Amino acid sequence: MNLTAVVAVTTILAIPALVLLAALLGPRRRRARLRRQTATGSATIVGLKPTHTRVGHQPVTKFRLELHFGEGGQAEEMDLKIAVHPLDGHHLEVGTVLPIHFDPARTADFRIDFGGVTGIELSDL
Repeated sequence: MNLTAVVAVTTILAIPALVLLAALLGPRRRRARLRRQTATGSATIVGLKPTHTRVGHQPVTKFRLELHFGEGGQAEEMDLKIAVHPLDGHHLEVGTVLPIHFDPARTADFRIDFGGVTGIELSDL
């Protein structure tokens, strides 16, 4: 067997093995990350604006959020674009307070609990 055939066979066998490994380790990393997010805080919607863009049938809305990390902790504002299902839009209005969970060692690692509202975060629109 020549070197080209050996490289081809190795590549063909290695790609599925790497994909399988990533599939097995991915959920474990996510669970570990969620376990580190032990502190709680709140995210208040201080502004929202339609972007006149749709993803499928879901309108994309730009939210301005004020994040509070813990009791008396630091506060910061951020913008977030979310495609929200039309039937869930009335749940997300200015003044709505949503719980957040974050890693106390790294407040940049947080997640917002939208309380059953369906939609997807869109970072590049």
